[in-house]
Amino acid sequence: MIHQVELLREKGVPLEEIAFIYPQHKQGEWLRNLLGKRGIPYQVKRKVNILDLPLIRQIRRLLEYLHAEQREPYSGEAFLFPLLHDGYWGISPQGLTMLTKKQKREGSGAEAERIAWRDFLRDPEALAGCSGEDRAAIERCIRQLDEFQAELPGWPLPKALEALFTRAGILDFILKRPQYEDLLQAASTLMAFAQTEAVRNPRLTVEGFLQTLRKMDANGLALELRKSASLEKGVSLLTAHGAKGLEFDYVFLLDTTEGFWEPKNNHGSYRFSFPDTLTFSGEEDALEARRRLFYVAMTRARKGLHISYSRTTVQVKDQTQALFFDEVAESGLLREEKEVPAALVLEMEALWLREAAEKPAVPPLDPEEAAARLTGFQLSISALNTYLRCPLSFFFEYVLQAPQLESLGGLYGTAIHRALQSYFNRMKNATDRAFPLTAILPSLFEAEWSAFRAFIPEEEFRHRLDMGKRNLKAYADYHLPKWPRDIRTELNLRQVELGGVPIQGKLDKVEYLDAVHVRLVDYKTGKPDEKKWKGPGKKEPTGSLYWRQMAFYQLLFHASREGSHLVQSTVLSFVDPDEKGRFVDREIVFEPDELALMTRLIVETYDHIMKLEFYQGCGERDCAWCNFCEGEKSAW
Repeated sequence: MIHQVELLREKGVPLEEIAFIYPQHKQGEWLRNLLGKRGIPYQVKRKVNILDLPLIRQIRRLLEYLHAEQREPYSGEAFLFPLLHDGYWGISPQGLTMLTKKQKREGSGAEAERIAWRDFLRDPEALAGCSGEDRAAIERCIRQLDEFQAELPGWPLPKALEALFTRAGILDFILKRPQYEDLLQAASTLMAFAQTEAVRNPRLTVEGFLQTLRKMDANGLALELRKSASLEKGVSLLTAHGAKGLEFDYVFLLDTTEGFWEPKNNHGSYRFSFPDTLTFSGEEDALEARRRLFYVAMTRARKGLHISYSRTTVQVKDQTQALFFDEVAESGLLREEKEVPAALVLEMEALWLREAAEKPAVPPLDPEEAAARLTGFQLSISALNTYLRCPLSFFFEYVLQAPQLESLGGLYGTAIHRALQSYFNRMKNATDRAFPLTAILPSLFEAEWSAFRAFIPEEEFRHRLDMGKRNLKAYADYHLPKWPRDIRTELNLRQVELGGVPIQGKLDKVEYLDAVHVRLVDYKTGKPDEKKWKGPGKKEPTGSLYWRQMAFYQLLFHASREGSHLVQSTVLSFVDPDEKGRFVDREIVFEPDELALMTRLIVETYDHIMKLEFYQGCGERDCAWCNFCEGEKSAW
């Protein structure tokens, strides 16, 4: 089909007179990939959620930074680092790289502190060596952020957005982009939404507006821009439903197989037979509806119609063409039937495989600079899991040590851990080693959770406060009768060597069962998920997230000075109940070959890190740093 489009373009057929039609939007993903690699412009006839656009994410990031700094100075540090990369400030990538190199750590070692970015950028010496353009852009950025912070509390929401668009240079940035019309519409959609919300609630603040947008994200609600996602006229990609009322000279129907075009049978394969007088009218109606939809797709073509299907799936399983395809063939409408030449198939497969080389990447640091940043690095389970998930994320978080915004779940887990530690310490400090009443746990949690109040929206703060107080007491009531008293909590193990690799970690609780054996306990919040503690298999050869964590902790304990005892088992102890209200303790006992596999994984991962193999990302859609790097390439 791609080849046919290229032939039609060579004959002078306008690309806007060509359309690909399919039943579901997801079928167009691979098509967009191939068209883009062949340099064929396309437009997607679908609604666009502007909240997913890089430009809108950048505007929200600016609002989040200003709001965070209003609540608590320096609490917006995690927003400021990526904020500097946003194109409307005009700071070059080279300038940012130089600044990152100059932001030296005080002292040495992996845990050394950095000077805050907002202070660093105000230091004239920090900007020495920057080009004149970068120095001016950075000074403008800091000056403008200071002005916004001073004036933001007195602005109504629409006024705040207007000021950001104009004075931060966002509007000028948009107007200089090739796709400025689309970007202007996206910005206008955001502004119109803010004005509507402000009319509905005249006292709406920036915090309230951001909270609304966060709730929309959490619930999958879109802020729609009713415009094509294309930047120029090109081949149309649309669903059969979206094609209604449209016509094109040439139409390509994709994936005309039973699985995609015919209605799904939800009654299973084993059904009782009914009398001939009874029929499945619902199924017949569904089949007829799909037949009409297929007919709609076919009749969008004025001059040429191409209907295609594959005899096998990607997993090389046989599949059959749709019933409607057979009906068209029997009608005699098909003039010619062709099989795609093997050479063309191989060419497109090679083009598809090039995607691996297009994963997000950043320019490498100078090798000496990168090696210096890894001086004193000790591998933790968090660093290991981050690298395995995405090497580029490891680069930002552990090499550049970019400021990170602690997630709400992370803050909640920290408060739970601290409350439990305080509770166990009271037991250990008591002369009779008796556990305190569990009734004190809600107040212990409230004290720890309140320390994060400035960083959490009030509604979410109250919700998590009630949940934590309730769950923590119920968790302790359930476990108290079997809790041992001979324990150590928050055991911090550093400078431990395993197979020549320096490793570190903090164990939530070590329970000493007898003179020889211990049990390692790690607290978890959130709903128990069996997938997270599964061992190595075909889908996850390195084991799941929690499996790796507990294997790492057992190896860490045995290799440390504390390792005179043997680890009998490890336990994932969930503080939040499951769907049935039960508190789950998942015990994991590791076999020697499993620990040997984990040891190899640690050694191999550390070796990759020391070889500086972390400049290319995973390319997954939900990867924050890959999305960040991709977002810097285009505002759309």
